[in-house]
Amino acid sequence: MSVDNAHRPVLGIDLGTTFSCIARWDGKGPSVYPLAGGKRTLPSVVYYDEKNKDYLVGDIAVKWGLINPENAVFGVKRMMDNKNEQIKLGDQTFSPVDISQKILEKLMTDVRNKFPEGVFKPEGVVVTVPYYFKAHQCRNTEEAAQNANINVLGILQEPIAAALAYMMQLEHDNQLANRSETFLVFDLGGGTFDITVFELTITDDLIRFEVLSTGGDDRLGGLDFDNVIKDHIVKEQNLGDDFVIPDNLGEDDNKKKTTEVKKAVQSLLEAGKIAKEELSAMDTAFIAIPHVFPGKNVDMELSLDKMNELLDPYVKKIRDIIDATIARSGKRADEVSIVIKVGGSSQLKVMHQLLSDFFGESKVYGDVNPCECVAQGASIYAAIQDGRLEIGKEIEIQTRTSHALGVEVEDGIFHEIIPANSEAPCDGWEIFGTDGDNVTELEIDVYQGSSAFVKDNSKVGTVHVSGLLQRPAGELDIKVTFKVSDQQIVSVIVEEEESGIKKVEKMQVA
Repeated sequence: MSVDNAHRPVLGIDLGTTFSCIARWDGKGPSVYPLAGGKRTLPSVVYYDEKNKDYLVGDIAVKWGLINPENAVFGVKRMMDNKNEQIKLGDQTFSPVDISQKILEKLMTDVRNKFPEGVFKPEGVVVTVPYYFKAHQCRNTEEAAQNANINVLGILQEPIAAALAYMMQLEHDNQLANRSETFLVFDLGGGTFDITVFELTITDDLIRFEVLSTGGDDRLGGLDFDNVIKDHIVKEQNLGDDFVIPDNLGEDDNKKKTTEVKKAVQSLLEAGKIAKEELSAMDTAFIAIPHVFPGKNVDMELSLDKMNELLDPYVKKIRDIIDATIARSGKRADEVSIVIKVGGSSQLKVMHQLLSDFFGESKVYGDVNPCECVAQGASIYAAIQDGRLEIGKEIEIQTRTSHALGVEVEDGIFHEIIPANSEAPCDGWEIFGTDGDNVTELEIDVYQGSSAFVKDNSKVGTVHVSGLLQRPAGELDIKVTFKVSDQQIVSVIVEEEESGIKKVEKMQVA
């Protein structure tokens, strides 16, 4: 029985900080959909039109955002850490989940509009997230997709999606023969940075990806680069005083000045982004912004050398993350055979030079599209999940924990049970006692993160235990076991033998 991959496809969506992309499995490989207007990526920008009570997404939202920045939101992916954050657009208030939902709806609508009404009925969608996302960020992403009426087949880490895109390129090049190699995915997008080291093993009947180590920063990316270029323009053009809002302004003048400053910031950020992109191909970019403030224009050049100087603190931070991630992998840099660049910011000359210096110029791989391969890989994973991928070999993905897992103990201390970078499946356990006399109930709070204090980590969930025998403090032995599956689901098992208690709860950690 044939599968209708055109009208009832499985899809992959790269929900990016600055750009998003959607692809389908076409029966032979991944295929990226052109969107309305012909482009293959969508700016992840939402604008609320107060007059028409409508939402604009993509390029038109960017343009209106330059005119009325208080009605636009850029880089919402960085806000997915807190689903309750209030985003005010005009006279309406939204959450990061709401804004992400609008982006997902726009992607799906653009594709659906290519077909007669009622013909396009996708069977399921895989949405990607950074490997460094914590459990609640993944849950918030899934909630946004469900609110957009998307049948979510899975939430997939972006480096794994890129690795699957690499696998299909090997298949396309007839190189999916017996081999073993270490490769690295360098994913530097608009808002997040991920680096993942993989071991790829291909035999006659198996393709196995093993994650050896991961690293990253979910607050590092192209938005930071745009911001530092903006600050440089302000300094070079002596615009600092223009951003000051005097305390003695009346309400109307204050509002006018605040809007003026917001417009200037957005215009400078957009100009900085364009200059940054031009310097990926040229040595000098010309920046011109008419009327950035009343009576003031921006008219200057930015050299590649100067931009590299401005970005140097970020480059050093990225270099340190690469060093640490390679060290955790148990490999040397010269053992890495291929480096796959993912994300628009990975295309900067300074990043290419950094990777070439680390691993060698010839190892920087160029046969996957850095702006599309994550959506492509997500559609491949959707095909695996839905049983549509026929490649003649079993595909196995061995993951690792990106963050340590543990529980809260006295004084808000984080007690680690599963270390970061542990190969999944894995398990660990600890014995705890009650901290008061005659305690019969406990709330065991599960966290993930790297801080010694739970307030700086991310809460995964809570296990409620009742029925403990009344005993003096510390006399009961409460065993807490974590078992992490290869699907990054942790089973939390709480046992107290004397009380006859054994409780199991499952929580998704990635």
